[in-house]
Amino acid sequence: MATPVKLTCRFYEARYPVVGSIVMAKVERIQDGAAFASLLEYNKIEAVIFFSNEDEVTVGRTSLFRVSKVTTDNLVIVLDRSPPSMQEIWSCERRFLKARHVHNVLFSVSEEQRINLKACFLIQLIEICWAIALVRQLEAYLKLNHCLPVDSYLSVQDLVNKAVDRKLLGADGSILSLTRLSKIIQEGLVENEVCPLTNRLDGGSERYSGSVHKVDKMKVIEEEYHIPDEFVAPEVLKQLKSAPVTCSVLLFPSYEKNLNRDIIYEPTTDEINAYKEDKHKGRNLDVHVMLCTGSGVDRRGKEYFEFQNSTGDVNAVDFGYVKFAQNPNTIIEYVVLKVVLKRNWMTA
Repeated sequence: MATPVKLTCRFYEARYPVVGSIVMAKVERIQDGAAFASLLEYNKIEAVIFFSNEDEVTVGRTSLFRVSKVTTDNLVIVLDRSPPSMQEIWSCERRFLKARHVHNVLFSVSEEQRINLKACFLIQLIEICWAIALVRQLEAYLKLNHCLPVDSYLSVQDLVNKAVDRKLLGADGSILSLTRLSKIIQEGLVENEVCPLTNRLDGGSERYSGSVHKVDKMKVIEEEYHIPDEFVAPEVLKQLKSAPVTCSVLLFPSYEKNLNRDIIYEPTTDEINAYKEDKHKGRNLDVHVMLCTGSGVDRRGKEYFEFQNSTGDVNAVDFGYVKFAQNPNTIIEYVVLKVVLKRNWMTA
């Protein structure tokens, strides 16, 4: 029997850590007055630690270090033993544990489903943000209405397959309007165990069978068409009281210079004025579908919505969550679900 190949990869998109960041490293050996450690988050690439006393470094110990130098041409990474602050320790440990969890899940999926590991990490190259957000909203809504066990999860792939079979998607997996998915959601989706997520857009929903979970009604509320722009934020806030809400959000060019920063994203005055004057309403703007999970106010009094970023990157922004200003409104549509007659799984 052939020995299985041990899969390895880094936790993040970036190949190397940035100078000044705090990393988790394991000291592997001491040699020629320096210690050599493996960076656990970066596929165990080697880094060097200079020290004045061997007692400061223990072989086999995993510790937090600050990155003081990164030279990518000959790959020299130098770590500093200056103690990080308590905030830096907490932030690094939290980031590491979350990233390791995602890493382990992807490895497990890759091995169990025999999917190429690279395909697992690149699964968002197909534009299925709409499917991820909508399925997560449906899950939450059904669980809150006691129509789905809390430890059950619905299949994103089932929604994608059914949309492909009905020729609702573009070649890259994108969809023009969430309204097209209403009938599928009302007919129901199987659970993830029956139809796990893959990196495929070839349809074949008839291959899967099992109990389906559905709602009686799905309605997509479009800004301007169904509701005036100024009422979108209050209505989304109202919907958040019952469950998370799938929203299509406009992405403005000025956001690019602040990517992956933990800020409240909002368009510039010129951008929002140009959008309002554009009779085609943002035809040239990108739209990202995300799950709105909450709202808040920052210390300057700026009201915002919090979204779960459906790219799956828990290391982006605030561990996978991103904030957008409520005013000016940049939500162009949102989804409302309704169960007319509750089907309680606990009493069925």
